[in-house]
Amino acid sequence: MNKKGLGVLIILGLIVLLAFSSCQSSSELDNQKVENCLITVSGEGVVTVDPDVVNFSIRISEIAPTTGEAQIMANKKIAKVFEILDAFDIDSKDIKTTNLSFNTEYNWVDGKQEFEGERATQSINVKMKTIEKFDELVTTIGQNITGLSFNSVNFDKDDKSEGYSEARMKALKDAKEKAEIYAQTAGMILKTPLQISEGSFNTSSYRSMVAPTAMLMESKSAESSIPLTQAPSGQIEISVSINVVYQAI
Repeated sequence: MNKKGLGVLIILGLIVLLAFSSCQSSSELDNQKVENCLITVSGEGVVTVDPDVVNFSIRISEIAPTTGEAQIMANKKIAKVFEILDAFDIDSKDIKTTNLSFNTEYNWVDGKQEFEGERATQSINVKMKTIEKFDELVTTIGQNITGLSFNSVNFDKDDKSEGYSEARMKALKDAKEKAEIYAQTAGMILKTPLQISEGSFNTSSYRSMVAPTAMLMESKSAESSIPLTQAPSGQIEISVSINVVYQAI
């Protein structure tokens, strides 16, 4: 056989080989498509837990002719606050100063700036772990100290890890139920998850809306009974959302 004939045979052989390879690749690709059919779904899990701590802030602000006088007035009030907090077994590590300042204040009278006084201010954040005593604490502070700000009340759960674990399990169950519906509707069988990613998680507190009422503090003398502040703690809602990719055949 001459060189020209040999070359033709080689070319024909390559064409046949390429055609076979192309058919095999196409078949493998089809099988891969079947094996890699994916179902992507989202899931959400929500649980509610009872709060076991309450956070709040107290602000003392006093004004006087001099900074020293204003400071003394503020110090006396904040000392009384600390005394009450200690009486309710609030640990010092759960009390944090968030603001301590002195500043001069002026008033505008007939278009002129007039000196009003020197102001001393101190703000603290408090975490109370015995929330069943919170109503009594608020009443005690209100009855013994005037001229303060009491705000930013927030009931919370100190350790949310167990709640988040339960919410994650519920979220995964929710995602699987959705995926099974899609798979059954499409005539497929759902396999194990290929990917699980956490989308978001958050907590929120809510309270029952009730009309303000008053109840009497226990006292040895009926005449000394005073209305007790009521602050319903409600519940904490913990939610987790996830995205899951399932394989289906």
